Amino acid sequence: MRRDKVIYLIDKVFTTKNEYGDPIQTTSTPRKLFATKKSITRTEFYQANINNLKPELSFTVWSREYKGENYLKFNDVMYKIMRTYDPGDLEIELICTGLTNQG
Repeated sequence: MRRDKVIYLIDKVFTTKNEYGDPIQTTSTPRKLFATKKSITRTEFYQANINNLKPELSFTVWSREYKGENYLKFNDVMYKIMRTYDPGDLEIELICTGLTNQG
């Protein structure tokens, strides 16, 4: 598979407030990786919805490059990594949901 998408893996997201009380999000230092973007399968989407989860995107990266980060940034949008899938080879799939879609 071609790794043609740039993603940023982020360990932590911090929410603070500015002097007006507005929430401001900051993150730990992001790590740039190249990934393959995949669609969420229909089966996975419906099974996740049963548990009130909303998977939106999936990315495949090299297993050795993933360090257990909790967040991912793609096209200036932040996502939470819901779960990972390791088929036992050299790759790992990161299944993500948008931060704004969490209940």
